[in-house]
Amino acid sequence: MIGVEMNVLTQIRVDGNNDVIQERKHFYGVERINMTELGKAKKGKLYEFFEYHTRVLYNFYKLAEYAKLKDIPVYNYCADSLIDVFEKIGSRE
Repeated sequence: MIGVEMNVLTQIRVDGNNDVIQERKHFYGVERINMTELGKAKKGKLYEFFEYHTRVLYNFYKLAEYAKLKDIPVYNYCADSLIDVFEKIGSRE
């Protein structure tokens, strides 16, 4: 897997208005995205945002189980990814 960072959960916070804010760090600075205003996270329902990402991670787990059953190696080339079910190659740690 290349380009599947799946690290959005490390970039999330809730501001003083209870809006869900994503702060993406780039080489040119920090991009602040109001996920509530965009409709990607409902005010008072942050758990739904996390439930969605939990399902995504669970599906990666199921994919890893299937790949193992079929004896197909899957490697994760994204060092900062929260996906922990595939062997990481080229980790920066």
